[in-house]
Amino acid sequence: MITRPGPRAATLGLTAVVLATAMLTSCSPADGGGEPTATGEAPPSSTTAPSSPTPTAAPEPAPAAGQPLVLLAVGDSLTTGFASCDTVIGCTAASWALGTDPAVDSIATRLGAAGYAVTSVDAALEGAQMHDGVALVDEALAQPGAPAGTDVGLVTVMFGANDVCAPDAASMTARGDFADALDGLLTHLETVTPGADVVVTSVPAVIDVWDAAEDDPAARQVWSYGLCETVLGGDDAVRAQAAERLAELQAAIAPACERHAACRFDDGAVAAAPVTAEWLSPVDHFHPSATGQAVLAAAAWPTVADVLGLDATTDTATE
Repeated sequence: MITRPGPRAATLGLTAVVLATAMLTSCSPADGGGEPTATGEAPPSSTTAPSSPTPTAAPEPAPAAGQPLVLLAVGDSLTTGFASCDTVIGCTAASWALGTDPAVDSIATRLGAAGYAVTSVDAALEGAQMHDGVALVDEALAQPGAPAGTDVGLVTVMFGANDVCAPDAASMTARGDFADALDGLLTHLETVTPGADVVVTSVPAVIDVWDAAEDDPAARQVWSYGLCETVLGGDDAVRAQAAERLAELQAAIAPACERHAACRFDDGAVAAAPVTAEWLSPVDHFHPSATGQAVLAAAAWPTVADVLGLDATTDTATE
């Protein structure tokens, strides 16, 4: 396993949450977040689609069994799997992008089932914002044993939660700054991972966490320690401002992506994924549980599959 230096301080009030949940929850150990992982899966090979007498375009052939694919996942605590294994640390096994837990059916798992031998590289960090993306990519690819950037075939990008979550409304990331940071990240990826397709997801609907758990006393107690205050602080006016800012950030993604040939946006699929009580971790009632991570993976998968010419209707969790 490729490791990298310890995480920086997170911006979601994680220190307070760790202290609070230590009193409220008995947590079991899990694998640490933020560590690049590598897996190789080689199911039986698939045949190409038969030729058609009509002029309609045929799908791309499925990858040969064991075809290498390096997956670089760039993001924040949603990608590290923070609190997703009922513990107050990252849990890469439950990551929507890199996870190995069959219940999550992550992007990496689905790619393996499609025929790829996947090497997963974790470029995510708790508390990261869009402007951290370039540094996270460089840090992950600089680790001993990491693949060369020129070997990366697919990059996933999921940011935005920490750009909305802030101590107050004035501290949220402005739309222009968010768009500029995304544009800078995509430009950087064109240089360091020149052969990669890039899938940028919309921002998960963090604003809906309040409605999903506001009546849960345990959730309200953990939130009171300073977790995503603009959304969970109990101020309706500030939460309305956060909802407005989230919508602005969502709207900034597609235009930035369109300026880069290798980029594909999910057209709001992740943002549209419903946030329910089951979606939330029982540890902090904010980050996704393994169930929530599975919802994120399922929402992002059709765009990934389309980019690679795969059948997006295949559900590896139920085969």
